[in-house]
Amino acid sequence: MTELQEIAIELAVKGYLTGEDEQRASDQEKAYWYYECEKKYIAKYLDDVLVISFEDEDLEEMQKAYINITKKIINQTSVIYRRPAVRKIKIDDKENEELTSYYNEHLPSNINTKNKKTHRLSKLLNKTLTRVYFDKEQKRIQYLIEPSHVYRVVVDDEYRDKIKLLAYDKMLPDGVAYTIIWTKDENYRITKDGKILSLPNNESKKNPYGIIPYAALEMEEMYDYWGSPQNDLINVNEQINLLKTLLINDHVILGSGGTILGVNLTPSKRGKEKSGSRRIRTGRRHPILVDDLRNDQVPPSLTHITSNPQITEMMNLIDWEIKSIASMKGLDPNAFLTEVKATSGFSKVMDGIVQMEIRQDDIEPCREYETELFEITKIINNYHVRDGMKMIPKEAKIDIDFAEIEQIKTFSEEKEEREFNKEHNLETPIDWMIQKNPDLDEPEAIEQLRKNRLINTTEGSNEKPNMVESLISKLNKNNGKKPEQLTEVETS
Repeated sequence: MTELQEIAIELAVKGYLTGEDEQRASDQEKAYWYYECEKKYIAKYLDDVLVISFEDEDLEEMQKAYINITKKIINQTSVIYRRPAVRKIKIDDKENEELTSYYNEHLPSNINTKNKKTHRLSKLLNKTLTRVYFDKEQKRIQYLIEPSHVYRVVVDDEYRDKIKLLAYDKMLPDGVAYTIIWTKDENYRITKDGKILSLPNNESKKNPYGIIPYAALEMEEMYDYWGSPQNDLINVNEQINLLKTLLINDHVILGSGGTILGVNLTPSKRGKEKSGSRRIRTGRRHPILVDDLRNDQVPPSLTHITSNPQITEMMNLIDWEIKSIASMKGLDPNAFLTEVKATSGFSKVMDGIVQMEIRQDDIEPCREYETELFEITKIINNYHVRDGMKMIPKEAKIDIDFAEIEQIKTFSEEKEEREFNKEHNLETPIDWMIQKNPDLDEPEAIEQLRKNRLINTTEGSNEKPNMVESLISKLNKNNGKKPEQLTEVETS
């Protein structure tokens, strides 16, 4: 048995090799569920905070409140794949159009959705892994992105980023959970009692690719392989959920509903008490009873008492928490406040500048990820030439062009730019129509403009045809030739 196999068995039996790695996975899992806002997990995390100040039986009667500020902030700071990236295959620094076409056709059909998920999870968790595999049914490459807490890795002693062993738990069709192991030489499963077995589709236990087929996107290099998730963001989201829950229960419900104070009531008029309970519980369902007083001094009474609710103060505190974390992440705090205000043109321009700065910070990590992803994809693709895939030369390289973030313009700026472009024949309304709806091609844009013109003018109008109608008429007159196809005589 090899050293890596012994480590793999220990991982399968114990789960984690160290307490630090177990804590790492716990932090990543908490961050992931806050991002997904899964009710079951968010309620559990909220109870963990509330139980510090309240008894378990009090929690059962509370109205739980939570919001997903984590997802909003992560998505707003993940801008690289907001529009699809352009990938080209180059050999000797020259694009090979045939390989470029083949490569893009055999990537996942929802590649940009996959890219967005990878980038967002990496912004949240700092590092994520993308598995590359071949889909025999669809005859194409597929990518699998899962949260980082599901993986355990053993890295090289000298090179922190080099994985020697990767493990994760998986339920196989036989209904039993196994630990799946990847090394550069082997791929197998281990039972919970430490027995090594082959996978159903790999009797030899050998890794056919010679690499661990996972590409890593790391946003910031840290002290260990994984780094840390955005614990500050998760902590703020947790505090906001706590404050909202207290606001509803202590200040809205208790502040308006109050509690009952009963003084010197006879046993027949007393409310029910929980057996063995010594603490005081408040609320309309839990009257406070004061007994064994002298009737000649204190007459029996039943009083409704309300607290002094601090609703405005609590709401201001929640807003302050949101503004603080938004500012720390480089975002406009006003976009996150509960009170929605009109956004000025200047604010929109500044937001665009912030987005461009965030994009610039993320370009290099994403470029490194795309390069590693391509190299792994190339190996997987070439192995499956036997299954109908086309060979990609070893010397082929990926050239990735991430979409630019257009600077947001005010209405007057956009109008001025269009007038200038129109005057100098740089653009036409057809271009503007396609910009507004990229799904339209040129003939569809022309037809849509024609329909818009008919709707916007009254029947029988003597208005002169506008530039679009003149262009349409000329296209029809010249048998549908595009302007660039017309001769000098035809365009005169």
